[in-house]
Amino acid sequence: MSKYLQQLRDDFERELDKQKETGDDPAARWLAIQAVARVLAGRRTKELPRLNRQALSQRSSGIALSLGLLFEMKRQCDTLKLMLQPSSG
Repeated sequence: MSKYLQQLRDDFERELDKQKETGDDPAARWLAIQAVARVLAGRRTKELPRLNRQALSQRSSGIALSLGLLFEMKRQCDTLKLMLQPSSG
């Protein structure tokens, strides 16, 4: 599952890069995450199985929240790595 999420994150970041207007705007990023989540919520995959009966809106919200946490955690880790790198000069 982690490899799937890493690939999904990378694909998502590439899509965000294509949309220059989103930039670092958190609201725009969240709208993009929700759009991706709606697509994923409609699919049946072994990585994101449908368990029992669940409204599509609830499934979409759950996936959006998971993706949002994943992407924000990656951004924070990248920022922390930059801060911890020894400065050259």
